[in-house]
This record gives sequence, C-alpha cells and structure tokens, in this order.
Amino acid sequence: AWDSYRNVNKRFAQDMQVLLGDIPNAKILIQDYHFYCLATYMRQLGIINVSNIFIHIPWPKAASMARSLPANVLREIVDGILANDIVGLQTDKDRDFLLDTVGRALRNTSIDWLQKEPVIRHEGRETIVKAYPISIDIKHVQSHLVDEETKTYVGKLTDQTDNQVLIAGAERIDVRKGLVERLEGFRLLLDRHPELIGKVQMLLLLVRS
Repeated sequence: AWDSYRNVNKRFAQDMQVLLGDIPNAKILIQDYHFYCLATYMRQLGIINVSNIFIHIPWPKAASMARSLPANVLREIVDGILANDIVGLQTDKDRDFLLDTVGRALRNTSIDWLQKEPVIRHEGRETIVKAYPISIDIKHVQSHLVDEETKTYVGKLTDQTDNQVLIAGAERIDVRKGLVERLEGFRLLLDRHPELIGKVQMLLLLVRS
C-alpha cells in the first residue's frame, strides 16, 4: 500500500512538472493527506515554486503516529510535508502535535519559536507551520434556532420520536463520511442491547455532494 501511495505522489509530481511549463511562476497549494510526499518528489524534479500544503484532518499525537506507522514511513511523510514552504493545519493543537512529531521523527531539525509562527529548519529548508482555523458562521447558525420554521420542525421531530432518544446527524452523501459505518454501528447497538429497541431512533439528514 505504501509503495502505491508513493507512486501516486510521484505521478502527480511528474504531471505538475509538465503543467508548470506553461505557468512557471505558479504557486502550488497541496490539499490534505493524499499528497504528503508530493512536495518531496517535486523538489527532486527541480520544481522550486512556492509550495504550501493544508492538512484538513486532525494531526495525531506524536506517540500515536510512532505506534501506528513504521519509522521509515513516518520519516518520509514528515520529510514530504517539510518540503513545502508553509504547512497549514486546522488548530493550534494540530500544529503542536505536528511539531512534536517532527522533533521525534527527524534528526538535524530545529524549530525556531521566536518567529511570529514556528519555523522548522530541515536540510537547508525553512518551513512555516501555522494554524488556519476553518469554521462555520456560529452566529448565523444560532440565529436559526429561534426561527419559527426551526421550532415547527423540532416540534414534529419530538412528536415522531414519542419521547425516545434521538441520534441525529446531518451530512453530505459521501462514502468517505462513514455513513454506512454509522448505520452498521446503530444496528450493532440494537443487536447487543435489544432492550433499547423502541427507546432509541436514528435520523440521518443527507444532502448531495
């Protein structure tokens, strides 16, 4: 599986080299865990463009990463991430976990905390690591809680559930969202605890991707 992952990243690096022939000054933004190693292979091909990566998923604790991945795989992942100029994550906690992972996984690496954002120095490169929180408009969502339409809908749900516990979720129809696993989990709950039948319901509100 790891070889396949690397090969996909190499293929994308080769395609980027061709693409950048027409737009040589382009800045590159890499999205998420699918392409942790992409910047490494781009640098190997001589691509020197500014390259940033944004990691959408939470970054685990360093100890968890070390337990879950072989040391050589973890080094390649971290090395690939640091081949970028800026690394963006969702939260300060994710940033700190990544910095801790870097310190454990790579040698000859220093972290400068005196800058506005932490700067990692590794193999002659400097990489800024920063949190870029992405969130919903909380005030806008809260304003809908007092809408008459919302109150009417909640009233209908209350009538339909007949004082049963309601497990509710709202999600896009996407195989990556674990929708099947949620339904399977609910089925297992009722199989293992038949006394809950008739006392709990599950509602998934799904919209097209």
